[in-house]
Amino acid sequence: MLSLQSDQELPRIIGLYGPAFQSEQLALEATSLGFSGAIVYQLRVGNRKYALRIWPAFERSIPKLEALTRLLEDLHQQGITYVSPAVRKEDGCVVTISSAGRMIHIEPWLPGQPGTEISSSDEKLENMMLALARLHLAAAKHTPKQEHYSWLRPAHLGQSASLKHRLKKVEHHLKTGISGDFAGRPLSEQSRDFYQRLQSVFRTQAASLWEELKKASRQCIPLQPVFKDLWREHVLFTGNKVTGMIDPAAFSCDSVLTDLTRLLGSVAGNDWSKWSEAIAIYQTVRPLNQTEEKMITVFDQSNLLLSAIGCFDKYTNIPPDADQASLRQKNRLSSRLEEYLNRLESYHSR
Repeated sequence: MLSLQSDQELPRIIGLYGPAFQSEQLALEATSLGFSGAIVYQLRVGNRKYALRIWPAFERSIPKLEALTRLLEDLHQQGITYVSPAVRKEDGCVVTISSAGRMIHIEPWLPGQPGTEISSSDEKLENMMLALARLHLAAAKHTPKQEHYSWLRPAHLGQSASLKHRLKKVEHHLKTGISGDFAGRPLSEQSRDFYQRLQSVFRTQAASLWEELKKASRQCIPLQPVFKDLWREHVLFTGNKVTGMIDPAAFSCDSVLTDLTRLLGSVAGNDWSKWSEAIAIYQTVRPLNQTEEKMITVFDQSNLLLSAIGCFDKYTNIPPDADQASLRQKNRLSSRLEEYLNRLESYHSR
């Protein structure tokens, strides 16, 4: 993990966010290395906590973060207080570029712990689904600036960009197989086991999934700003109350089903009764139309299969002699891949 505690430019960067951030009593603590390559630090300024986020090296779009910040500010104004807009500097901007070319921003630290264990008929499940539905309703009212349309668009009817992308990915793998992605890499015994299991589920599911994706990607459905990367680790609870939905960097315009299926897949697995209960709660606030209801399975299964392939790729890219931070990341990827494969091996439609 990149250490910023010794970075000479750090006090200057933090100080750009106003007098409160120019204190000599700043305390910085590394907290996580995200799957995307982002690095997050907890920053203490007096009695308040903030998240200092260093974006992945490939993310260099300041307008993208400005579009996201405007959306989150709008959600806050609509009462969605469990998201955290970036803090604006005294010049009104939200991003600072480090000497290494990495984008950095600061946002208030949201309280709570991830809801890793949520059972059916749990108050946490109800509150999570209601919070997500309210966020979706509020996000659908947001009007992005036209110059931000590359990342966010107003709510409208159209075809899901996620499903079109997944269709192309599955089609590519059907033509070339998945072995080409990992050819030439020395695989450990665990990696070979993962690979064999992944090959097996791909052979049995990919062709029929491609047919379903081909039909679903042509359907016209409601599209709006959505999280796109919302799973159980990104929903924070204080007691049974949702107090945070974090890491919104992937926000873009798509179907609410991208959020519903990714989140429920991580919380409910293949427990379809739990899915039904959760979706019924969600629909008390934001009803799904008939077309959306019919597309839940294809959104879920396509995300699951391609996530497993992507996760395995990242897992095998980390060598056994990597640094400790990378090896911890590899262990997290291993656990996540095990979950994906377990679900795929027992998967059937809702």
